[in-house]
Amino acid sequence: MTDIPRAREGGQRERLLRVDEVAKWTGVSEYTLRYWRSLSFGDDPQYVGPPSAKFGKRIVYRESDVQEWIDAQFEKATG
Repeated sequence: MTDIPRAREGGQRERLLRVDEVAKWTGVSEYTLRYWRSLSFGDDPQYVGPPSAKFGKRIVYRESDVQEWIDAQFEKATG
């Protein structure tokens, strides 16, 4: 995991994950993560995967956002 600090409440820093790290953690391919990200642009954005951001040429995900997205998938499945 990449140690790129992010301040959050209480002054703690949050880890930002690269696409390959999120793919490894979730079992979703890097290609699919990139495809899902592409769906969030344009006239009719669709938000499918975990939220991400672009820093220069690097796509990163907040560790907490990925965990929240995983939790949401389980909530949908158990409804």
